[in-house]
Amino acid sequence: MTPKIEKEIQTIEMHTARVEAERDWETCPLRIVTMCITIYVSTAVLFSMIGVKGYFLNALIPTTAFFVSTLGLPPIKKWWIDKRTKALIIIDKEEL
Repeated sequence: MTPKIEKEIQTIEMHTARVEAERDWETCPLRIVTMCITIYVSTAVLFSMIGVKGYFLNALIPTTAFFVSTLGLPPIKKWWIDKRTKALIIIDKEEL
């Protein structure tokens, strides 16, 4: 292989590794816990500032909603990707 092709392959491999790492981060438990804590604290502070009674308890509502969405969205995402991939395969076959 020529040096140019080797460099292009290395660039593609680096890009692929970065995309995979970003995808893994999206479903990482550390990210989910960090987001839940951030949502809870910021919501509690906001609710406290605007005078919501029981702001610590009420801050659990958006936090729980986010957490539940992390549990429910992966199956929906998989279904959508499978559907989209099948549609693209059909389109590719029609173009042949």
